[in-house]
Amino acid sequence: MAARIASRLRRPLLGRKVTEPFDWNESLGAPYFTDKPGWWEYGGLLAVALRAEGRAISDQQISEQWVLSLFTRALPGGRRYPHLLGSHAWLPVEIDRPFRASWPAGRSAFFGSSPRRATELNERTYRAQETELVEWRKGDGPDDLADWSLDQMARFGLAVFVEFARQAVAERLPMLLDYKQPRSGLRCTFSARVGAHTV
Repeated sequence: MAARIASRLRRPLLGRKVTEPFDWNESLGAPYFTDKPGWWEYGGLLAVALRAEGRAISDQQISEQWVLSLFTRALPGGRRYPHLLGSHAWLPVEIDRPFRASWPAGRSAFFGSSPRRATELNERTYRAQETELVEWRKGDGPDDLADWSLDQMARFGLAVFVEFARQAVAERLPMLLDYKQPRSGLRCTFSARVGAHTV
């Protein structure tokens, strides 16, 4: 199964730079874990990446609808952070830029690379130490989003993303971002699991 999935995803990689074996854990006994960042966490993370790309993003611009618009359209043109801005799934393989492919179930997705994406935004922006990331990750977020700045949202989201991506890379698992918009509001989910059953 791993060979079939890898073969299917490898097709769009012709001409791309892949610097390590195109492989990950597909065993049935592979670990499975999830995290559910608030839309504001992931939105803050993307906003900081967009600002670093030179795009004008205001604190007032961050809303559920704005974040949803980023989910429903890819932003593959990013210069510094194409893997963050152009992907909804990340493979534990070093690839030079994102690509679009289909899972065996037939659903299409933009795939990025997770090994360095866990740290490069932090290294170029906040340069937070491990102890700081742990502190940022604590708690459940604000009771009222009006009390939080974009910077606070971004720090929380960055800490979540770094921790989760590290786990996924350590276990050699694909990492996915899924989202739903029920009446109660936009919900985001990070998951890392056996690729054959991810989508």
